Formats: sequence, C-alpha cells, structure tokens
Amino acid sequence: MQLVLALLPVLVFWLLETEYGTRIATEAAVITAIADVAWTRWRDGRWARLPMITAGLVVVMGAMSLASDDPRFVRATPVIGDLVMGALLAVAVLRDANPLIAAVAEAEPDVAITDEERGWLNRVAWRVVANFGVHAALCAWAAGQSTSVWAFVSGPLQLGMLGAQVAGEALAVRLRTPPTA
Repeated sequence: MQLVLALLPVLVFWLLETEYGTRIATEAAVITAIADVAWTRWRDGRWARLPMITAGLVVVMGAMSLASDDPRFVRATPVIGDLVMGALLAVAVLRDANPLIAAVAEAEPDVAITDEERGWLNRVAWRVVANFGVHAALCAWAAGQSTSVWAFVSGPLQLGMLGAQVAGEALAVRLRTPPTA
C-alpha cells in the first residue's frame, strides 16, 4: 500500500498535466506528496521512510521544474526521478537496509522475517530497481516524442509497470504458498 501511495503524486501529475498544464500539475503533485507525508504521520504516529523519500524527491524535482520553467527539464524529471529512486533502492539493498523488509517488519512487528523471506524481498527489490531502469530508458526515449507519447510513458505506463510487477509478485507468492487446511 505504501508503494501505491508513493506513486500518487505521479498519478495526480498525469491526470492534471494534459488538461491544466505542467505548472498546475507539478504544484498539485508537490502538494499531494506533502499531504501523503502528513497523512502517514497522522495515521501511524510516526514519520515513515518511503513517503518522506518520495516527497523529498517530488518537492525538489518539482521546485526545480517550476524554477527553470523549461519544458526540457520537465521531460527529464521522470528519468532523473527513476534513476534516483532505483539507485537509492539498490544502495539500500546492498547495505542490508531494504525498505521492503523494513515495511514488512513495521507492518508485522510480532512476526520474525525468515532468511528465505528476506532473500525473496531482496530479489523483489532488485526487480523494482530494474523496473525503474527500464522506465527511465523509456522516458528518455519518450522525451523526444510528442507530448501525448511522453505523457503516457512518464505517467500511466509507470503505474502500469509497477502495478504489473506488484500483481506478478503477489501471484508468485500465492503460487508458492501451500493452502492451509
């Protein structure tokens, strides 16, 4: 669920950009990211790592986009964002600080994570890193295409790619887990 909320600013940007323009969509995405942090803090009573990272990235990239007012920078934003998110996740996994493991531990504090589950969550994280890399490459290509192609690749395609990955991971877990009697 945290990953879905982390992508909410992207969805807001995509929904508003075509109708209202880049400036309003960027402002709304920044507000959405900040609201997600505030909501998570209020709901959970703590500062959650993933919303903070996402909001930080969205606020910094959004501020740079608004300050530069350069459409080329706006089109480069998803590429930079994907590369930064992928690099942060890769470094976290390499440092044995996988945020997926931390999220599971936070959600189920009374349940110990087995080595097998830890290994699986690390492999999932590496697949997410690859997903970010593929999407960054697609966004770099789409930056030179029409606005509608770029808008699709930078927004709904990213949500679809991550959604398909989440669905695939959930299906894989379901297929691996024997039914309980």
